[in-house]
Amino acid sequence: ATTMSYLEGDAARYGRIRLWGSVGFIAAVSVAGWWLDHVPIAWLLWLVLGLMGITLLCAFVVPERVTPPHEHESVPIASVLRRPGVLLFFLACFLLLAAQGSSIVFYSIHMVENGFSKTTVGILWSVGVVAEILIFLFLPRLFARFSLYQLWLLSFGMTAVRYLIVAWLPSMLAMQLFAQALHMFSFGTFHATALAVLHANFGGKLKARGQALYTSFSFGLGGAVGAMLSGWTWQAWGPGWTFTVSSAIALAGLVLIMLRPDVLNRQPG
Repeated sequence: ATTMSYLEGDAARYGRIRLWGSVGFIAAVSVAGWWLDHVPIAWLLWLVLGLMGITLLCAFVVPERVTPPHEHESVPIASVLRRPGVLLFFLACFLLLAAQGSSIVFYSIHMVENGFSKTTVGILWSVGVVAEILIFLFLPRLFARFSLYQLWLLSFGMTAVRYLIVAWLPSMLAMQLFAQALHMFSFGTFHATALAVLHANFGGKLKARGQALYTSFSFGLGGAVGAMLSGWTWQAWGPGWTFTVSSAIALAGLVLIMLRPDVLNRQPG
């Protein structure tokens, strides 16, 4: 919320900042992996605590943006939630992250069971993060050329395609590399577009609350429900149908936003 306030709702420029989170992820897993080969695994807790402490110190030195007087004025959050399409926006966010629950829990297992080494699986995950960084770099061009609605259609559609590939072509390395590259849409364009919509609908003091609702419904509730559902389907139907269900959930989100594009047509400002 603070970053978007500084950028005055410019989600395209947000990507240039957010990509450093992805760079930090790559650095952390690379260095920590090497380090944990030489020290007991219990040291991981101290590493995480140290990184969180550094993050806290950085948060203290980030200056607050001086907001214009009109930005302090906020309508009740209930009236925002009653706007056409806002609740469906949160439902769509929930669906896309629920679709990705199976990947978080079972993707590595699925790849190893289909003959890939753990090193190769690590490379596949890295491809997804690199793709995420690349799309953040190109977000300004995408936002200039496409509407929020078009970018979300792309995000949901490519996520559905991604999990069909994971489901039924698990032993083909080239196709898995392509599937992981589609993470640029499953997270990159989806997340940046969602932030633009939030900034447009939740103004003033509601900005942080809008982001909290978004995080709770998508990464929190959506991810948890998706992970739990994938556990049931994995045991009952096997990996192929587990990832097919993930694709179907993303497709349901796509149909939802096609039927009600209201909130996505609200431009920031």
